[in-house]
Formats: sequence, C-alpha cells, structure tokens
Amino acid sequence: MDLIALAVFVASIYFAGELAVRRGRSRTAWLWIAALLLGPFALPLLYLLPRRDAGQPPPAAATAR
Repeated sequence: MDLIALAVFVASIYFAGELAVRRGRSRTAWLWIAALLLGPFALPLLYLLPRRDAGQPPPAAATAR
C-alpha cells in the first residue's frame, strides 16, 4: 500500500509541472509545491486557479501543427 501511495505522489509531481505549463504558470514553482506541500492535491488546485494567459492557446496547441 505504501508503494502505491509513493507512486501516486511521484506521478502527481510530474503531472503538476506539465499542467502548470499548460495553464501559464511556473513549472518549477508548481513542482516544488507538489513535492513539498500538497502532493496530489496540487492538480485540482491548478484547475481551480484561473489561467494566466486566458486569451492565448496553450503552448502544446500552438506547436502541434
């Protein structure tokens, strides 16, 4: 059970960094927030916060052509 919890926490760190970039926020800051403070709860928090670049498409959509 502890191994599953560890895997979830480690995976959430990576996904929080990726989601932060898509939402226009700092990857490094959110990696540290997910690693030290919130763990998996950083993911819903990123969805609750408004986008920083609300009028622009996400970076992945701009380069996927």
